[in-house]
Amino acid sequence: MKILIGIDGGGTKTEAAAATEDGRILGTFEAGPSNVFKVDAAASAAALESVIEGCLKKAGADKKNVAALCAGLAGVDRPTIQQQTIEVLSRIVPIQEISVVGDATTALVGATDGEPGMVVISGTGSIAYGMNTQHLRARAGGWGHIVDDFGSGYDIVRNAFNEVFRAHDGLEPPTRLRQAFLDVLEVDTVDNLLIAIHRDYTSASKVASLFPKVQEVADGGDIIANKILERAGHNLSSIAEAVVRKLDLHNQTFICATAGGVFQSSHQVRDSFAWYVHRYAPHANVCFPKKSAVEGAIMLARLTLQGKSFF
Repeated sequence: MKILIGIDGGGTKTEAAAATEDGRILGTFEAGPSNVFKVDAAASAAALESVIEGCLKKAGADKKNVAALCAGLAGVDRPTIQQQTIEVLSRIVPIQEISVVGDATTALVGATDGEPGMVVISGTGSIAYGMNTQHLRARAGGWGHIVDDFGSGYDIVRNAFNEVFRAHDGLEPPTRLRQAFLDVLEVDTVDNLLIAIHRDYTSASKVASLFPKVQEVADGGDIIANKILERAGHNLSSIAEAVVRKLDLHNQTFICATAGGVFQSSHQVRDSFAWYVHRYAPHANVCFPKKSAVEGAIMLARLTLQGKSFF
């Protein structure tokens, strides 16, 4: 039995699936982050090994059954890191048919089921990636939380923190985000909130983990929280617009898939995003992905086994 393995790895988690040659998934497994810009090389390699071994065990298969593997990973767009990751995977599964691409690539392939279109991802970070009918590709965003990631879970929580402190200073109206953060961080004053943030929320993924709390406050009717989510949708539409412009999609009909935890959880972000997208791309089909990024990786693994290229 020949097994295909598809991997989707980022700054929050890494997921893998073992599948048959026709794409039928036999087993999946999840582990910690594998983005080499968020964790060290050893932790990244450990996460990759864990998900490979885990999904094979779930599938009742062995490494000797693996015929091809594709990993879509955040942070591997640079050739040096890509080659290092291939070497790591080759030590785990000693086969030739290994491909490593950016996580946006596997997300795109899965989201459109291999057809031209675009995927916009908002999770811990954010990025837009697309391909037109001429197989030209373009991306926008995805430069990391220090300089970018607008509209991401990290960005939403950072803006929510900002509103709490501005309200405390009298610069903005009161918001229920204040009490929500005091409760979840188990502190009693805004001063202690600041201490807790600087002590315990020093990574992008840790900050982004508070996104559900912002969503909860917004769903409860808080005006400030809702404005933050609506602004996130607008920001995400801006990176989508950059891809539309680069690929000349303004008057085309295409899938514009919305992926990642923020889009999945927030109707405010989805609605805002779709409204702005339709202003410059009226024929865009804004929808959830047809398939997952892991399934996209499996599709690419199958092409690798067949000696073909997607692009």
